[in-house]
Amino acid sequence: MNKNITVLLIVVVAVGAYFLFVNTQVTAPLPIETKTVSLSSDYVGMTIAEAEMHAKSKEVGFRTGSIDGESTMLTSDFRPGRMTASTEKGVVVRYTIE
Repeated sequence: MNKNITVLLIVVVAVGAYFLFVNTQVTAPLPIETKTVSLSSDYVGMTIAEAEMHAKSKEVGFRTGSIDGESTMLTSDFRPGRMTASTEKGVVVRYTIE
């Protein structure tokens, strides 16, 4: 009986080692759904309200990254296509798109 337990233990360890070391396929992460958005007009020169409304009509995420040279608090998540605008005196002076 002791011999059978030893054999069973060896088989369990061997099968465990097989799955641990042989099955090491690297799988790609799930793709992120993306959407291509056409930015038909330049946001530079628009007021913040105009830029927000225009971005919303184009289904583009919009946020203000700095106001008059002062950085605003932003989240660090990545959202492809989201626009981050820098403004001076209420007008967009530059922007980036993730």
